Amino acid sequence: MKPTFGLIPYTGIISSETTVDHTGPMSRDVMSNALLLQVLAGVDGYDDRQLAGTPFPDQVPNYPALLSAARSARALLSTTQN
Repeated sequence: MKPTFGLIPYTGIISSETTVDHTGPMSRDVMSNALLLQVLAGVDGYDDRQLAGTPFPDQVPNYPALLSAARSARALLSTTQN
């Protein structure tokens, strides 16, 4: 996954080029990725590359719940269209 610049702190990561570096979760499936993003995302107070407007950890969206809701909505749409 390639999240928005600064959503996940770069703290502890060696940078090769700050203008193109991204950090994000890698996982076997989408739900695992959403769970990892939920844990990793947000301001950590150390990374000076995080942008204004980056959410604090308690303000990070609940990505697994959003994914589940999207899956439910898609399933509902597919049953109503048949």
